This record gives sequence, structure tokens and C-alpha cells, in this order.
Amino acid sequence: MFHSLAYMAAWATVFAIPWEVVVVIHGVGTISRIIGLLAFGLGVVGVLARGRMRAPIPFHLLAVAFLVWASVSFYWAIDPEPAMLQIKRNLQLIGLIWLLWEFSETPARRAGLYQAYVLGAYVAVINTFINYKSGVAAAGERFSAAEGANPNDLGFLLVLALPLAWHLAVTGKSFWMTWINRLYLPLGLVGLFLTASRSGLIVGIVALSIVPWTLPRLKFRVKVVAVLIAVIAIAGALAYVPARSWQRLGTTRAQLEEGTLNKRTTIWMAGLRVFPRNPIIGVGLNGYPRATQGVLGEHKGAHNAYMSILVELGLVGLVLFLAILANTFLAARCCSLHWRSA
Repeated sequence: MFHSLAYMAAWATVFAIPWEVVVVIHGVGTISRIIGLLAFGLGVVGVLARGRMRAPIPFHLLAVAFLVWASVSFYWAIDPEPAMLQIKRNLQLIGLIWLLWEFSETPARRAGLYQAYVLGAYVAVINTFINYKSGVAAAGERFSAAEGANPNDLGFLLVLALPLAWHLAVTGKSFWMTWINRLYLPLGLVGLFLTASRSGLIVGIVALSIVPWTLPRLKFRVKVVAVLIAVIAIAGALAYVPARSWQRLGTTRAQLEEGTLNKRTTIWMAGLRVFPRNPIIGVGLNGYPRATQGVLGEHKGAHNAYMSILVELGLVGLVLFLAILANTFLAARCCSLHWRSA
């Protein structure tokens, strides 16, 4: 019983992640954190009741090693307060990694967690639409699921649901759920355009590459549906997305070729200038803004995961992070080869 309850709580946690900024309880945190703590407690009880745990795979060992190294860097962090805040988040991530692994031992349960995320992304998209229609902007003419929330963060959350939705639409058996997953693609794209996130747009193009990549193996009617989805996405975007969003998204290519990516390249060069001071162990968790402040003249985050890790956690942290990515890529490639041969 506790095992099933823990899975349900894990499902609810994943469901809440895309729209966690919509419900924030002062002094407690986001809705996903609250549900996640409950799920973790149920998970511990479930494991104790069953008397065993699933053996971890290399990905888990690498991920935990990276998060532990990041947390240990608190002892030499140049900015201890934000470092401690990130340590708490790291502990939550370790708990979430364990929870999702422990209670997703079957393909059906893993598909259920994918579905939970897509449905949660629907909530985020709907809230973004509501804020747009109400004129509640998150930043200038950019919109998000909650007032004051970062549109770039929402853009990435919406993009993550795109390949999941397509995978579920292709492999699902339920007529209604198949169409719910199919329709997320145009709705998710319109939501992404409303955020006017240029980085989200770039990642979204990569995420959507799953569609043409899988089409040759699919039936003709599915290919027709893919074309229909594309038409709906284009029509919805043209009818719903404001001109200001298109103007900002339209600068993506120019920023990549000639610009500073909204001053991001300047921020990254500052990181490369301070990196040699602590090349092996870095300046400590969440220390990038403080480390580069003397160069930039202001407090700025890295806006780049690799640069942030390099400066904050040094070469040790970057090697661990790249090892995680390599392990993930090899596992995905193995699954891809298996799928092609099936």
C-alpha cells in the first residue's frame, strides 16, 4: 500500500513542477516542494515496508557525486549565504532522484510520470494564457505562469514537455490521452512564444527534432496528424502571440551572429577572466555573481550552466557534470538503437 501511495505522491510532485511558481506558500516554499517532502516521507516508509531498495545505476552515482561536490564547496564559498540556499536545493534534488528511481520500476509507471509532467505543463500554459489575456506581464511585454516569475525558466519547463508529449502521443493506447498529448505541442509552442524566451526558442527547436526523426517509422495517418499539429501551431501563434514577442524572438539570429546575447557573452568573458584564480575547485557554490562583480561592475548570474559550473566548482565539478551528460547520451543512444531494431 505504501509503495503505491509513494508512487502517487511522486506523480503529484512531477505534475506540480512545471507550475510550481503559481502556488508559493510564504515560509514553506513552492507547491512542488511541499508535495515532494510528503512523497519522500511516504517513499521512505514504502521502502522500509518492502524491505529493499532498487540498486542505483551509474547515472545516479554520478549525479549524487556532482551534487555532493557542489555542496562541499560551501566550505570555501566566497558567498556563503546563497551557497547554503543551493545546498538545500541539492538535498531536495538528491531526494527527488531517488524517489523517481525507486518508484518507477516499470515502463507503465515511467510513462505515468511523463504524463504527469505534460499535464503539469498544461497548467503552466493555461496560466500563461490567462495572464496574457489579463495583461499581467512577468517582465515588460513577456508573460509567464505567475506574476514576477522568470519567463526564461518557464520557457525551458514548457520545452521539456514537448518531446515527452510526442513520445506519449506516439506510444499511447488511449484515444483521448493521445490527443491530449498531441495538442500539447501547438499549445506549448504558443506558450513558449508568449514568454519571448530566445534561449527557450533555441532549445525548443532541438526538442522538436524528435518529430521528424520518428516520422519515417510511423503510420501515414500519424504523419497527417503531425502536419495538422504544425498548422494549428502556426495559426495559433499568429493569432495569439503579440507583435512585441515576435520582435524579441526575431532578434535571436542577430544576437547569435553579431550581438552579445543580451550581454551574456560579456558575462561569460568575465567568468573566463576569474576562472584561473581557482581552476581546480572553483570559488564555491553560487559564487559566480560575487566572483565576477569586480570585472563586470555589477552582480550578474552566469546565464550558462557550463560557465557557472566551471567558475563555481572548478574543473572537478565540470568533469563530473560532463560525465553525467555523457552517461545520459550513451543510455539514450542505447535506447534509440533498441527502438530502431524493434
